[in-house]
Amino acid sequence: MTGPIRRDARLFPLSHDHHLALARAREATLAVDGTAPHDPAALTALAERCAAYFAEHLEAHFKREEKHLLPVTVARFGRDDDLVTRVKDDHAMVRKLTKRLTDPKDKAPMVGRLAAWAKTLVDHVRFEEREWFEALQNSLSPKELDRLGRLLTNGDRPEPAAPKPKTAAARKSVAERTVAEKTVAKRPVAKKTAAKKAVPKQPASKARKAATKPARTPKRPATAAGTRVRAKPVRKGR
Repeated sequence: MTGPIRRDARLFPLSHDHHLALARAREATLAVDGTAPHDPAALTALAERCAAYFAEHLEAHFKREEKHLLPVTVARFGRDDDLVTRVKDDHAMVRKLTKRLTDPKDKAPMVGRLAAWAKTLVDHVRFEEREWFEALQNSLSPKELDRLGRLLTNGDRPEPAAPKPKTAAARKSVAERTVAEKTVAKRPVAKKTAAKKAVPKQPASKARKAATKPARTPKRPATAAGTRVRAKPVRKGR
């Protein structure tokens, strides 16, 4: 009897998915076990739940393994290694059996379809945990496992690029860009003014004369009230 598997912490995200998959497979297995008659409607509803679970969770799990773990496995053990072949075959079979769960053209009894789906999924999970993941965590270096753990944790987000050492030419290029940016920043920025009608300016000399010239005082009327008017002499006729 084999002891408990000590899973590397950097592979925990995938192992957690496996535990959920086993629980779903066990539910299907218990529903089809025994010789008692089965309710067709209940089995159809269970098959739909299993197919929905695969579409919402396991499909993404398979894609993460195919995107991140399979390339590492190929690089370490070779493209034709049994681990690589088994993973690809298992994924293809589980996908096929999942489609059969909700295929109206499939006339096979639902009991058999659910039983085949559950057994294949359980066997696949046990293979990955006991053989594939064990081979990876025992053969990869701590640095490689760290990188793999980051990929599994961050999903499809790209890893930050490692800073490249700056050479003398690179430092010179950065200095030139800095000087160019400062030069552009010092340039005066033209102010945007609303278009106005141009008013001709007077010469400075005319403007000063106009400012110093006294204003004319209007004449008072000759017959203002309270003012004596001098009478003209009347000539007598000859």
